[in-house]
Amino acid sequence: MTFSVSQVAKVFIFAAKMARERAALAAWVEGHRTSIDNLLPGQLAADVLNEARTHYRGLPR
Repeated sequence: MTFSVSQVAKVFIFAAKMARERAALAAWVEGHRTSIDNLLPGQLAADVLNEARTHYRGLPR
């Protein structure tokens, strides 16, 4: 079974949105940043990181 890059991006976004604390999200992004950059083309990688940033801003401080 193969997955399209957009499906992989959606999984990364879903996983990022599972974080309920800012520190957990920051750690998740740091731990997966290399995979995001290696697996996704430029704009999709940027979209994943932008979604993570938006989610980060919405989390309680």
